[in-house]
Amino acid sequence: MTKLAAVITIGLAISGAVLAGCVTDNGDYSCTPVGQDPGIFGTACEPAQPDTVTPEPPPPNVPAKVLGMTTHDARTTFAVARGGTLQLVAARSDGEPYLQPYTVTVTGPEATEVEHARASFTLAGNLAGATSLAIADAAGTVRATSAIAVAPIAAITLVATGTEELDPARAVAFAPGRVSLATELRGPDYTRLADASMVIASEGSIHYSWDTIVLPDARAGEIPIVITAGDREPLTLTALIAEPTAIATRVGLDHLTVSPLRQPVCFSALVGERQVVGLDWTLAAETTQGAWTDSTTACVGVDVQRTGTATIRATAGPLTATFTLPIE
Repeated sequence: MTKLAAVITIGLAISGAVLAGCVTDNGDYSCTPVGQDPGIFGTACEPAQPDTVTPEPPPPNVPAKVLGMTTHDARTTFAVARGGTLQLVAARSDGEPYLQPYTVTVTGPEATEVEHARASFTLAGNLAGATSLAIADAAGTVRATSAIAVAPIAAITLVATGTEELDPARAVAFAPGRVSLATELRGPDYTRLADASMVIASEGSIHYSWDTIVLPDARAGEIPIVITAGDREPLTLTALIAEPTAIATRVGLDHLTVSPLRQPVCFSALVGERQVVGLDWTLAAETTQGAWTDSTTACVGVDVQRTGTATIRATAGPLTATFTLPIE
């Protein structure tokens, strides 16, 4: 198979002549005036030795830190599922990758380093328990340490992604269309666990990140999701795809309280007892003071400076409902 060189062309005006800079993947081309034996893209190139660049020496005593694995909701975990893997990053104190040579030492048998590539490295979770690791530079000086937990997977659940306000007391369903869903792994004490080698499989799905898949065009019905994580046997969970049949205020909200500040009122679009995520919301609230506030999320701030009533019109996908709440 013929390997094609990537060519980057840069035009520079120097003393009335235009020079074309050509760079291939092995760096063996230099600049020649345009118009002399044009090359592939009308650029004249001739073999030459690449410029020699002397790298700056690494700064002494570079402080470092360990960055944990990010979950679908941007939380960070340093806990790995037993039988799974945890990807970590060695970083400088300013968050940039730590690119100097380093070694990783794990203090106990609970975890083992199984891969090391530049600033990132991967641990395998072997035994349940707590351990720690140390990052040392080429001279053996420890630059960073981190505690690591390993735990068996006690629960696997499907959850919604994104920033939508959800009722934590309700399970979720997903509106038809493009669906993004994530898998949460929890330990016996409800600790969030990571497994970079986890496999989430569903027909027609797109792998988005280690814990998230996307269903590009989900139709109404039940979609099986097969999850293989840690040392657990494959587990099949069901994602319910459905339009909402009702809109309700969040559990327990039946009145508003007088306050100088706006009071948030949140709603759920329901199908049965599940809240449907992925809908377009429009909320408008009117109080006896005549003040309107609008929101495009599932929550709206209501003016409650005086007693009276608040009327809130909520639209979620194909549904619209109106609610009247006393302000006491």
